[in-house]
Amino acid sequence: MESSDDRLKVAVNIRPLTALELRNGCTDCVTVTPSKAQVQIGSHVFTYDYVYGSSGSQPSQLFEECVVPLVDTLLCGYNATVLAYGQTGSGKSYTMGTNYHGEANDGAITHRVMEKIFEKVDKLRDEREFLIRVSFVEIFKDEVFDLLDQHDDGQVMRTGRGLQRVPIKIREKALGDITLAGVNEPVVKSKGEMALFLARGSLNRATASTRMNSHSSRSHAIFTICIEQKRKTSSSHSDCGDLLVSKLRLVDLAGSERVKRTGSDGLMFKEGIHINKGLLALGNVISALGDEKKRKKGAFVPYRDSKLTRLLQDSLGGNGKTIMIACISPADSNAKETINTLQYANRARNIQNKAVINRNPVPAEMQAQLHLAPSGNTSLEETQVSGVAESKAPYIILSSDSESDCGYIILSDTEPISADHEMDKYIEISDDDVEF
Repeated sequence: MESSDDRLKVAVNIRPLTALELRNGCTDCVTVTPSKAQVQIGSHVFTYDYVYGSSGSQPSQLFEECVVPLVDTLLCGYNATVLAYGQTGSGKSYTMGTNYHGEANDGAITHRVMEKIFEKVDKLRDEREFLIRVSFVEIFKDEVFDLLDQHDDGQVMRTGRGLQRVPIKIREKALGDITLAGVNEPVVKSKGEMALFLARGSLNRATASTRMNSHSSRSHAIFTICIEQKRKTSSSHSDCGDLLVSKLRLVDLAGSERVKRTGSDGLMFKEGIHINKGLLALGNVISALGDEKKRKKGAFVPYRDSKLTRLLQDSLGGNGKTIMIACISPADSNAKETINTLQYANRARNIQNKAVINRNPVPAEMQAQLHLAPSGNTSLEETQVSGVAESKAPYIILSSDSESDCGYIILSDTEPISADHEMDKYIEISDDDVEF
């Protein structure tokens, strides 16, 4: 039986009327019934898990009620996703904080997530070892780009539309894992370091001014926090416990838009087409997953129709826990777009995920070998599965074609080893490996 806890949760976040909307004589067309978490606009009535703003719950409660539980599950080894959707100008980037340029926005989800993660990790350091890394990518015109990419001189690459960038390839491994080839994943040891990479990536993100939004995001952005952890043990213990590797994706989708209203032309017109095509593909995935009859029959889900849906495959109908934040404008001038967003989010609420803990058990026989390594060489940072390119410490490499029953291979503890190179040697490439 499907667990209700694994159902995709949906929160509606209603921003206030803007100064421009008030000057133009716009009125509030959205009605909220707080006790039922219902939103009504015209004759349309929708029920969600949470509603914030316009006399619903206070927007300040969104983080504690919706996101903190995901951070808790992240530290238990589950993958998690926070996904912000809505029309352009509805407050998605402000809510998520993925447009962070160093200015204070303490209420933004990403800022508070960073703070909460390190707060919880600091409390657990006596019993666990942690390795935290981040990545930041954007999907621009249906290509994936690394927002943390750098030139050879070490300067962060600015992503003007005239600058030629090399897109990142999406790869699907034999077991169905989706990876990004060569994406930068720097290790971070504090909230400040994490915020620095968020700010660097935000500067590189494609934005432009439209009639609807002076800083309209022209791309979908995904900021990912990966946490590797294992329990600490003394030399007298024979079992080092399990290695947990979990990821939190913070997704800020580009705004759905109607070209006539945004006034886009030329390159921006083409960008708008790509944005809407990606959101359409996402809508098709949501519709396929949200139809209970089709889901039970194992109907085809069109994840491959766009780069966006490919990257979100684990988040939508996959093995993680997900919450969608539908950001809407209450202005009557945006009524049509608001209804579309609410319908989109209503379908998403029917999606069932199958959340599992990402546990890699470390067997006793391998732990015995690790105990033979020099003192200090068995910390999590030195035995990580992915990340630092070279290390003289033993690497633990997962293998689908393992030479041992435990599914792990101990590599050299004397010579520097490229993790990516060695992985290619030990994992057989099959017809199921896909690159596009």
